[in-house]
Amino acid sequence: MMSQQIKISDHQSKSILEILKAGTALSHQEAEKKNLAKKIIDHTISLEEYKKLLFINWKAYRSIEQYLYQNKHILPNELTSLVSYDKSNRLQKDLNALGVLLDHSQENSISCPENSSVDSLIGFLYVIEGSMLGGMLIAKHISQCPSLEHIRNPYFFSGKSKDQMKNWKEFCMYLNNQKYTESNIQKALDAANKAFTFFS
Repeated sequence: MMSQQIKISDHQSKSILEILKAGTALSHQEAEKKNLAKKIIDHTISLEEYKKLLFINWKAYRSIEQYLYQNKHILPNELTSLVSYDKSNRLQKDLNALGVLLDHSQENSISCPENSSVDSLIGFLYVIEGSMLGGMLIAKHISQCPSLEHIRNPYFFSGKSKDQMKNWKEFCMYLNNQKYTESNIQKALDAANKAFTFFS
């Protein structure tokens, strides 16, 4: 995990979102290097690679969503609406439509932090809610991939941005209205960096 130790005194002029973005940049880049989504952008992905991408994403989102759901009770009310199985359920629908049956015994094969805190939950939410913005871009390229041109109206890469943008804006608004200590930020960063490794 590429977690960066930070000093809050070095970031007094930055928002929490800016600190999270900077502090997870290396993990984000590493995840993108290994992620098959880039082959959708350049239209070279095969159908089998697309299935693999959906499966990796399902496994990652399912693990994170389970972790968030199990610890939903410690989240502030403003963030509880973001906790659901929506992302992994949509991925499962896409996989089922392509004839892939999932083994749910694999759901817990990725381990989340044992010591949960609001800060760690925020770190995970930052990654999965932010990732949906990239998913909106990917959605525009699905129909342009020769091996995927038969896929109509995917559930996950749907390109339906209204709800995704609403969730992201609410999340950002909440973060920007809070005050954080160096310890709070570090815990959120550690969790966000771990979350990025799930997508590798």
